[in-house]
Amino acid sequence: MDPCSRILKREHLRQWLDEHCDPARTTVYLGIDWTEEHRFTKAAGFWNPWKVESPLLERTDLDKDAILAWSEREGIPLQRLYAFGMGHANCGGGCVKAGMAHFKRLLRVMPERYAEWETNEEEIRQHIGKDVTILRDRTGGSVTPLTLREFRERVERDGQVEGDDDWGAACNCFTPAVEDEEDPQSLPELPSTLDEVMAYSYSLIERVRAEYQPVAVLGLFSGGNDSTSLLHLVRDRIDAAVHVNTGIGIEATREFVRSTCVSWGLPLIEEHPPPGCTYDELVLRYGFPGPAGHQMMYIRLKERALRAVRRRFITQPRKERLVYLAGIRRQESVRRSQRTEVDRQGSVIWVSPMIRWTDAHLLEYRERFDVPVNEVSAHLHMSGECLCGAFAKAGEKEMIRFFYPEVAERLDGLEAQVRAAGQPACVWGQRPPTKGDAVAGRLCSSCVVEEEPVEAPVPVAALASPL
Repeated sequence: MDPCSRILKREHLRQWLDEHCDPARTTVYLGIDWTEEHRFTKAAGFWNPWKVESPLLERTDLDKDAILAWSEREGIPLQRLYAFGMGHANCGGGCVKAGMAHFKRLLRVMPERYAEWETNEEEIRQHIGKDVTILRDRTGGSVTPLTLREFRERVERDGQVEGDDDWGAACNCFTPAVEDEEDPQSLPELPSTLDEVMAYSYSLIERVRAEYQPVAVLGLFSGGNDSTSLLHLVRDRIDAAVHVNTGIGIEATREFVRSTCVSWGLPLIEEHPPPGCTYDELVLRYGFPGPAGHQMMYIRLKERALRAVRRRFITQPRKERLVYLAGIRRQESVRRSQRTEVDRQGSVIWVSPMIRWTDAHLLEYRERFDVPVNEVSAHLHMSGECLCGAFAKAGEKEMIRFFYPEVAERLDGLEAQVRAAGQPACVWGQRPPTKGDAVAGRLCSSCVVEEEPVEAPVPVAALASPL
């Protein structure tokens, strides 16, 4: 949560708009670019009834570096924190949501500012009498508070510290905070038996129902082992299942999704990417993506389909709520270990009932209730509902060819078309030769880079279709 941004920024601006501006004649412009489209979705609902626009959303040819270069050409001076190599320029370099790498940089380039934050942190700890800190030590698999003084001493002693790649997060200044976000490490420990975690999952769903009174509760169903187990767990507690047909998945997975829903008597909503955002169209224009291009593929192939589902149910975004149940578990990956149980994004409430389930819980549940297995998951160890290739592993295409030759032939055909279109990134699953960061999407449990990525996607100029 970010009470500082809410109190110091959003509430003041909202009050000023209420007192001075007519919504019919006022537009709120936000500096959100295409890499943060999820923030715009939240912000648009928060600032209602004012019209909200973010022109940089449409400039998918501009990354952060290009925006800074553009500003410099226009005579806008570079904010000194950016010049110091900071990821953002919030709160004088001492944003409480920043990570170890950020504060290590602050200590090096602005030691007096770091000392001020270190003193303030200790005063707050003494004032409230609690072991609260800005940073956390996650070494050794456990999470413990880490004071700025202790972190400084560690840096001065060791130089390189674990967490040098942890830049934390920005405060989303004018985007509403996720009010329901819980500290992943502050939740009480749960009993360890399967029956007990099942009971907890059910109680979480009922708590969300009681609090938000949603117009519908939908289970997201990719066809993978986790989502199949989730759907079985909640089949009597949801209104429908949702499957995003990305258009570049394995048909056997779609057939499994459809037949499973029929077997369990569940209505199925099968949604597709909107026109202009199909996988074929995207790769023919811009080539195949690498890891850093995954976020753009996720937004176009999946997120926009989920928006279409939302529009089926939500007619009053300020008043109505829709719940998506997802099969995310913290044990799946380091990235997912930081997920929260409940995450509100505007009118949509994301809930992860199985987030605290271990692999052992999942295996026991599947065996006890004889949960069906998608043959694709058994063969490829992934659901196969999206083969965008951004996170493809070595040999993955040949494994696909062995079990599903028709799918590999489709990828071969696409490669030939992309090559004929003159795109340099013309090989599926091969990372384009420029550097960038890998960002995975909320529904992509298997999208993890096994080693540090050294490539990014080809430029994704104009990848976004109009909002």
